[in-house]
Amino acid sequence: PATVQLAVSFNGRHYEPTTFAFTFYHEPGLTALSPMSGPALEMQCISFSCPRGRSVGTLVTVTGTRLDGGGVPSLYRCRFNATVVPATLISASAIRCHAPGSVAAGEATLRLSSNAQDFSHESLRFSFEPAILVSRIEPALGPASGGTNITLFGSHLVGGSHYQCRFGSYVSPAESVLVVDPADNASSTRAVTCSTPAWAPLDADRDGHRMELHRASMALSLNGQQFTLVGHYFAYYHDAELASISPNVGPVAGGLEVRLYGSRLDGGDRESYDHLWVSQLEDIRARSTYRCRLSNAASAIIATVAATWRASDAAVVCRTPPVDIGAQRELNASVAVSLNGLDFTATSVLFTYVASPTLDGLLPLSGPSLGGVVVTLTGSGFV
Repeated sequence: PATVQLAVSFNGRHYEPTTFAFTFYHEPGLTALSPMSGPALEMQCISFSCPRGRSVGTLVTVTGTRLDGGGVPSLYRCRFNATVVPATLISASAIRCHAPGSVAAGEATLRLSSNAQDFSHESLRFSFEPAILVSRIEPALGPASGGTNITLFGSHLVGGSHYQCRFGSYVSPAESVLVVDPADNASSTRAVTCSTPAWAPLDADRDGHRMELHRASMALSLNGQQFTLVGHYFAYYHDAELASISPNVGPVAGGLEVRLYGSRLDGGDRESYDHLWVSQLEDIRARSTYRCRLSNAASAIIATVAATWRASDAAVVCRTPPVDIGAQRELNASVAVSLNGLDFTATSVLFTYVASPTLDGLLPLSGPSLGGVVVTLTGSGFV
């Protein structure tokens, strides 16, 4: 920047020097901004970084070159289209300002000024996004150990730059993905995916080890700052464990009904639910999508089949799928169970497929109606 002494003339010919100096600064160069988007219209910021919960616009950081143009700090400005807001000089390469509220959805041109009058010729694009609308979450429940990859479907979920999900006060990274909508297998849609945290840290301020409510309120942000409550909650259930399966042997043709026994297969633990036990279990059961998954010795999945919870037997019930075991006489399959159709139990039980025997003959071929005749069957594959 070049600084010159200011002189004043009252007749256009004679100039008197003053004690004031004027600085000519180089045109700033704008490189990038972060985040690149924020909500249109003024919305309540419920991020924990928001001062006293007040509603504020998106805090935008603009990076570039020659941003310290020698101006007065109080005169730095950002202009979003025609709306001018105060800005703060961070360094020669960074300036911050809050995006204005009450701006219509769409792209805005962002320019900088260091004297509150002259704005940069270079500009960057900032997107004001319409309000997020989440229609559903899949799956809507998962194990207390966390790690469930959930998908949020809805409207206005595109255009973000820093996707995040929030469960209670825990923030989880998220991303925008193109998925096939389960509600319409013929079409693809943009959705947001993220992974659930373990319940323990969410519930630590309640009891430290007990899950009383089993629910976490959810919020979504497209820019890592403003979060919108999605209007849905995620339900946690106790991690289930398998102990046995009955029967544990069946034909390769499949179709055999098997019952799987263990602990917390209905998602609950009576001691931890206390007086909320019944209502919480009903909620979990209403949301559950039971599945049985069979895998071979190499952990390759043989098949995943639908299952149900049978309260009268205190067991998960499913039917074995058919398998091709080639020339083998039997195949051992590990069976695991899922309550949400996605996360399966860490423990499994063993089911053995056996080939159907081959019959060659039957002797004798007849006998008295009173019975008591010893019949001999011949063939292969009986043992």
